[in-house]
Amino acid sequence: AGYDGHAFTWGMSFRTASAQECCDACRAHAKICPRDDKNAPIPQFFAASGQSGSTACGHESGVPETFVCNAWVFCPEPMCWSSDIHNHTFGECWLKHQDDPSRPRSPSNGAYPHHYRREHTTAPELVQWMSGVIVPEGTVVLPGEAAWVKASA
Repeated sequence: AGYDGHAFTWGMSFRTASAQECCDACRAHAKICPRDDKNAPIPQFFAASGQSGSTACGHESGVPETFVCNAWVFCPEPMCWSSDIHNHTFGECWLKHQDDPSRPRSPSNGAYPHHYRREHTTAPELVQWMSGVIVPEGTVVLPGEAAWVKASA
């Protein structure tokens, strides 16, 4: 599944070696980036993979500074297909925020339906992206239907 949400990191330039490292990066973001105190300095977030460089917490203008990572998306394949114009490759790690991570929104999961693949002729049979959410222990996570299911219903 490729979970939706506000992206704190641009996955094409933020990479990890595994889905676990991407999840760990999301947990780290959630731990160090809440900013209830508007006068506190903006913490710098360093990639879990140890890559050089850093990124601010990713709070763009208009995004509540209390938003933290609670959803992540990782490309586990040499190429991960998307309907956008970019070529997505192994290791991309997108750190995201969803309003209710116990009911994650996903524009795509499972098999691409036949009607979708007719329109997007380069789409593979199955969604290649891996996603996860960070929720309190014991929380039941019920992923929502893919956007194309709602569109075709």
